[in-house]
Amino acid sequence: GEGAGGVAEARRALAGLDVVVNIVGGASWGTLLELDEETWDRDFSTNLKHHWYVARSAARSWIEHESAGALCMVGSVSGVFSSANHGAYGAAKAALLSLVRTAAEEWWPHDIRVNAVVPGAVRTPRIEAGWAAGTVWHRLDEDGPQSLAKLVKELDLPRDTVMQAVGWLAREEKIQIEETGRGRVISVW
Repeated sequence: GEGAGGVAEARRALAGLDVVVNIVGGASWGTLLELDEETWDRDFSTNLKHHWYVARSAARSWIEHESAGALCMVGSVSGVFSSANHGAYGAAKAALLSLVRTAAEEWWPHDIRVNAVVPGAVRTPRIEAGWAAGTVWHRLDEDGPQSLAKLVKELDLPRDTVMQAVGWLAREEKIQIEETGRGRVISVW
């Protein structure tokens, strides 16, 4: 199935597979009333279905090889809180967080840890290119709650911070955050 080829190729190239980080994503912009079905489906395919393909392939590989593994998916704060003009993306990322929780529950008996990092806006080359082209954040209020000034301040989160969080979750040592081990939110600054 989809995702299996990449997982198998990584296992061969690395002579094993300990960690899989899935950071794919992409957002469409528009109000819920403006979105068409094609845009909705594209956001769900990119931000949810792809994660499921890769996660399932990685888990099957670890179980088949009787090896432990760590899977970390990168979600979005839009999947936790609402965000105007981001309906399809936010809904898909919310579903991704449910997928992460379900996978963690199902795969822990196989010594597979599943976690997610959920950043807010991060300045990436793709975002900067979209911003310059006027295709990203072109609906911002001048001084309102979705102002450009507010967004620029939020974009100060460096990509390195996100990757440090991923690295912390992927490390070999077992981490117990709370007794139930469920749904713990940890702020990273």
